[in-house]
Amino acid sequence: MAGGHFTAVDASAFKELLVEVVKYQKRVMTPMWGGGIGFKRQAPPESGYEANLWPKGFEATRDEAMTLFQPLLDFVQRPENSGRMTGSISFSEWNATSWKTPSDSLPWEEMHPDREISTALVESLSKYPTLLMMETEAAMTHVAQGWVKLCDQMFEIDPFGHQVFSIDNEKGQAGASPAALALFDETSQNPIIKSATGILLIMYNIPNIPSLDLNSSTALGYLWPRLKRYILIHANDSLVPPCEAGVAGDDTMAVECVRRIHQERIPYIRKQLKAINQTLQEYYPNVISAPTESTAYGNASLVPYSGSYYNECDYRDGDWKRSTWGDTTYTKLLEIKRQYDPTGLFVCHHCVGSELWTADGNCRLPQ
Repeated sequence: MAGGHFTAVDASAFKELLVEVVKYQKRVMTPMWGGGIGFKRQAPPESGYEANLWPKGFEATRDEAMTLFQPLLDFVQRPENSGRMTGSISFSEWNATSWKTPSDSLPWEEMHPDREISTALVESLSKYPTLLMMETEAAMTHVAQGWVKLCDQMFEIDPFGHQVFSIDNEKGQAGASPAALALFDETSQNPIIKSATGILLIMYNIPNIPSLDLNSSTALGYLWPRLKRYILIHANDSLVPPCEAGVAGDDTMAVECVRRIHQERIPYIRKQLKAINQTLQEYYPNVISAPTESTAYGNASLVPYSGSYYNECDYRDGDWKRSTWGDTTYTKLLEIKRQYDPTGLFVCHHCVGSELWTADGNCRLPQ
């Protein structure tokens, strides 16, 4: 496993750097490699941007990992990028063939991330980056521009970088072997995954906050060290005075702190996440007009461009059939549904056939 840490001083330099990151992602698209990419604006007092890359190669060597990184390193080391970008590589090598005995320790700890322990999920959004987004320099620049915009929007609600904004390369099948792709065709998954280079995931969690009344200060004091990492949006946040007064022993202020989190801060976060979702729809639409420079799509007017992973998608997605299943797969699945469940007994949110029910899943719509 290797790690690449790349920074840029401003949005303009970061967009240029991210075009090279898109090209890196193309190099990762082989049966050997997985891993991911994380993006963010840097937390104060820093003021730039960073991209962290962590390729994982099956039985891969350092030399093989360097073939992925070297073009990126060469780019940031160009004279014109001096002072604008930086890049460094680290290695943590572990292969099954070099693991001596079962008693040897592994080079990582499989720990559950803090953001998923006793937390409430405010929003989960996902989109598939695909090979079509890498066909031309203009397409790659468009993707890079979208990543910069998402970094800026996430910074507005998470300046300290505790939430997830990343691409997991292992959740796409672009570059998979022909045998693997043939097996994929036997599944019910969205066909767009075959050209997906990973999944772009944005998740926003906050620790569960109980209703506070008696012993409010004690309860808030227990929660606050962790809670403030998730709900404060700048150093002079207006939530700090009432919440810290509550922690210090003022039960009234403790209740006020929690009231403001529920009635002011969480609605504000949801509003910003709605804007982030709009950006995802702008840069990752499910379909686009067939590229005029390509002959691969025949006479098709619209071609698949992206999609979403069902378990981590927008709960309110208005185009959910296309996002999670794809047009052709959904049609096939609906035929199977009608054959084996003709009365529509089994229904769940945005599952096959759920368009025949009200949004809450309680009542069948008139046919």
